[in-house]
Amino acid sequence: MKHPALSVALPKKLVTGAVLFAVILSVTGCFGKNGTIGIYTHRNDTLKKIIKYISKDDSEGLYDLFSKDKKRDKNLMECLDALCDFWDDEDLTVKRKRHTSGCSAYDHGKYTYYETRYYIYVESSDGTEYEIYVSEDYINKNEPEMVGINIIEVRDEDNDIVLTSYN
Repeated sequence: MKHPALSVALPKKLVTGAVLFAVILSVTGCFGKNGTIGIYTHRNDTLKKIIKYISKDDSEGLYDLFSKDKKRDKNLMECLDALCDFWDDEDLTVKRKRHTSGCSAYDHGKYTYYETRYYIYVESSDGTEYEIYVSEDYINKNEPEMVGINIIEVRDEDNDIVLTSYN
């Protein structure tokens, strides 16, 4: 026969443990903008937006993701229009996508710099494969004007750059 207090005590311990774990994570900053969970959510959202904007020929939406510094480049809109045209002309479809952290820096347990790199592997209607590479500063406390996308490139199967926003 089960002890009646055991069936109530175990769920209480699990709930207490889960609440304690959440409090520890929130105090250490893991849930916030500068924390791991915030970064992971941001990376997934940004990757979805990049693909959506390019595939819908929305160069203005894509432009909004760029850093203030990169938006000073007078050729940026032209490059983004060319990227959207390239997507349409080659009839590209996404085969695989991923994001990684490039570089990061901490100060007293909080991020002061965090760069994310996105890789979108696509294939044209004739079977040619391309990689769309994107570099974004998610956090940059020393150079806040660099926060946002700074580089977007399309590379062919030989890793040659076909299109780039980098000057």
